[in-house]
Amino acid sequence: MDKNDFEINGDKLIKYCGRGVNCSDPLCIPDGIRVIGKDSFSGMNSLKTCIRIPVGVEIIEEGAFFNCWDANFWLPDTIIKIGSNAFHTCGFSSIYLPDGIQEIGDRVFSGCSKLGEIFLPDTVLRIGTSIFSGCCKLKKVALSRNIKQIPETCFLGCCMIENLFIPNGVISIDNSAFMECRGLINIQIFNSIERIKKHAFYNCKSLTNIIFKGTKEQWKAIEKENAWDAGADSYTVYCIDGNIPKQNA
Repeated sequence: MDKNDFEINGDKLIKYCGRGVNCSDPLCIPDGIRVIGKDSFSGMNSLKTCIRIPVGVEIIEEGAFFNCWDANFWLPDTIIKIGSNAFHTCGFSSIYLPDGIQEIGDRVFSGCSKLGEIFLPDTVLRIGTSIFSGCCKLKKVALSRNIKQIPETCFLGCCMIENLFIPNGVISIDNSAFMECRGLINIQIFNSIERIKKHAFYNCKSLTNIIFKGTKEQWKAIEKENAWDAGADSYTVYCIDGNIPKQNA
């Protein structure tokens, strides 16, 4: 890869200026880069290869790889932050997120309609809104054990997720977080939860089991906004000291 294919300012990659690539060899971003700039590869859906991000990159800015539909990615363990829409509408089926990432912005993987599984390392402290919205093939996800919030529309329309484990320490499930997750059957929640907001589980028609790691009294004490479970046909909350049917939940 010719260095002239990249517009670079100091340690920031401003723009990829090269042509599309369709080969088995990776597209290697030059060494010495710390920041992948905003929209630097946006719309390069002719890149049919692996984009190799070098060790030393700490920040991937907003929309950096937006709609790079046919590309795959290798990420180093130096990355700290991934900005909003960075991988929006990419076509990979999986992506490895290394330890060290602390923040993943809004809609980062939104529209990645081939994404089947993803694991967020425990170094992640914050995830943005709609991060997985429209990931219609997502079946397996592991959340960081150090997040405090499931943001609004986080899993909107993720209709193939059947089982989900919400880590201990999460205190809020926000508006429409699991809206239209029609395949969701089982969800495990800890007693760290303080509030479940409006439409959090809207139209989760297959929801059957809410495994709550607390007492019935603790479940009742959770602040639940109107219509948090609207459209969920029937489920039971299994607490450590007994069960609660939907009509009493």
